Amino acid sequence: MKKFLALASGKSRLLLAIFSVLSLCSFAQKPIKIVTYPAYNTCDGSIAINKVELFKKQTVLHGCYYCPPQIWKDAKYQIVGNSAIIANGDTLRLVSADIELNKFICPDSTGEGHFTLIFPPIDKKTTQIDFHEGFVENEFFVTGIDLTKSYDDVAPYKSLIPEDIIASAGRWDESCNTLPMPEYRIGKTALKGRIYGLKPGQEYAVQVILLGILDGRLTEVSTLAESNGNFSLDIPLSQSHTPALLVLNENDRYKSFVKAIFLEDANATEVYIDAAADNHKVNFSPKHNKAIYLRDLVFKGGLADVNNAFITVNEMQRPDEAYILNHGITDFYGIDEKYQQVLMEWAEETIAKINAMSIISPRAKQIAAINIRTDIPEHLVQNSYSKEREYREAGKRFWTPRSIFKLVKDEKWFPKDNTLMYSNSTSDLSNPLNMAYNTDSIITTAINEELQKQPVDTAEVYKKYKKLHKEWEQEIFGDTATLFHDAYIRMICAQKIETDTPFGPDLVKQIKEYPKKAVVDYYLAINDSLIARQERLKNTNFANVYNIPEGSHDILAEICKKHEGKVVMIDIWATWCSPCRSAIKQMEPKKADLKAKGIDFVYLTDTSSPEENWKNMIPGIDGDHYRYSEEAVGEVFKRFKFDGWPSYLIIGKNGDVKYHHTGSNEAEMIRIMLEEAEK
Repeated sequence: MKKFLALASGKSRLLLAIFSVLSLCSFAQKPIKIVTYPAYNTCDGSIAINKVELFKKQTVLHGCYYCPPQIWKDAKYQIVGNSAIIANGDTLRLVSADIELNKFICPDSTGEGHFTLIFPPIDKKTTQIDFHEGFVENEFFVTGIDLTKSYDDVAPYKSLIPEDIIASAGRWDESCNTLPMPEYRIGKTALKGRIYGLKPGQEYAVQVILLGILDGRLTEVSTLAESNGNFSLDIPLSQSHTPALLVLNENDRYKSFVKAIFLEDANATEVYIDAAADNHKVNFSPKHNKAIYLRDLVFKGGLADVNNAFITVNEMQRPDEAYILNHGITDFYGIDEKYQQVLMEWAEETIAKINAMSIISPRAKQIAAINIRTDIPEHLVQNSYSKEREYREAGKRFWTPRSIFKLVKDEKWFPKDNTLMYSNSTSDLSNPLNMAYNTDSIITTAINEELQKQPVDTAEVYKKYKKLHKEWEQEIFGDTATLFHDAYIRMICAQKIETDTPFGPDLVKQIKEYPKKAVVDYYLAINDSLIARQERLKNTNFANVYNIPEGSHDILAEICKKHEGKVVMIDIWATWCSPCRSAIKQMEPKKADLKAKGIDFVYLTDTSSPEENWKNMIPGIDGDHYRYSEEAVGEVFKRFKFDGWPSYLIIGKNGDVKYHHTGSNEAEMIRIMLEEAEK
């Protein structure tokens, strides 16, 4: 199910007329079987299958797309014409629908969009069916639609998780009253547990994703649960108490569960999961008209009271549109101090509600408050960033993001100790800082004035930039090294780390002057490893760097000349593009076998990738490398209608383009490359 933000037009009258005739025919028949509110699995909780009717000549699915307007006010849904159900191993294609197919449609004012889909008939003894929206990448699908029983409300279901484990989720002792103080500390922890209710052939991949607070690096650790459901993971940590994401993938088909959790290095975390509970979910209760879920996972061990609380308490979303409007702000994505005040009031009200809950531990309440408060600056700066141009064009006063960071100095909101490390936004704290700095009207105005002077003295512009930079840093942080300041240091170092570029002398000096020894030691160790990598790769460079002649209009033709008769994968990437770098690293271990089969790898970037960063990164990327003008690479984007980075081309042995796509789909690309190589 795809969601877009633009409004959709009305339904097709012709299709409605056709459907009306089909509907009259179907309702003139007596259903063989009717199942209301069946249980099922869905890859998107915004969809509901409310009823399935079996007729002699057709099968009818009644569904609803649901998205409350206050959550996603311009959402919309689509059913593609190639949709089908699978019953008893047969694929039965969609015959007709009461909505226009292949078109995005907005829900009504209540946030609901109802649809009825007609398919060929199935055997009345069929116990379950699956629905697929077109069998395409990123499709929407509903599996295991149960045709054996109707439900009026949540199915009565007894969890497979042992009762003593479930009971422990609601208990805590005095040790849960005090929140441990996180520290920067390289260590490790364990996540272990069991998945109950696995069926034969059903596999669950358990994955933990961590984003380093000091280097911004993603660390992913995963394993497949054993046939009996047991699993165990060893997880490296860069701080003693770490926010992370727990991801469960069923049969490598979709992310069936994603949850923020907290890990600690002194105590392993245990999690127990009921896989069968998914098959007993009634996603939309006819009484409550909202998703209802069974309690299908329970935590024990490290920070269990916090992790269990964050399953049942969901109070940390932004205030909805109604709340903002009730406080007198009509343009709640504006950039004025009133909006900041409303957000702060909402935060205090929400924290008070959570503190009044008796079902969660004191330290869970503390972490909830930290998460709510650390989200405020990012909301404010994102709104400022998105509205800056609009305000300037309207001649309105632009509220400089500097004023936002008065909050940083308020110890009530942002303690100077390390408790902020418990925020799920901790690793993203550099984002608002980065946006605030780059959109600061005082700095941008001053630099733009210098750039307008003719001739431009680049050295003077850089000198002024550094001076304003230092003044900005002093105004925001003063002399206090808070976690926000740690994130700011990370912001400065991140690009060097991401592009495998050793720190320059000025940055090393700045790091050594930082008052937190653990932070200094961490970055100096990273810099030593970057220098060692650079030296090591000097003697093992397997990257070939080529220059395309200036004035060449068809850069693909120039590239392919060197690979005539070979299958070529062209990866269009950029040094500043995190998904690009991640995809390259994932592909790297597989390339030796692919190259042995006659497949060449080419990496194309443009001058938006700084030359120094590019040269530092490519020694670790096996293949041929080209860096050309933004205009020339832009022509490739236009030709293949690419809309982002990374983008990919696969060229066959005869020089024809066999694949072009924006975004990495490694499995599909490898399949096509191997097919072409075997021709």
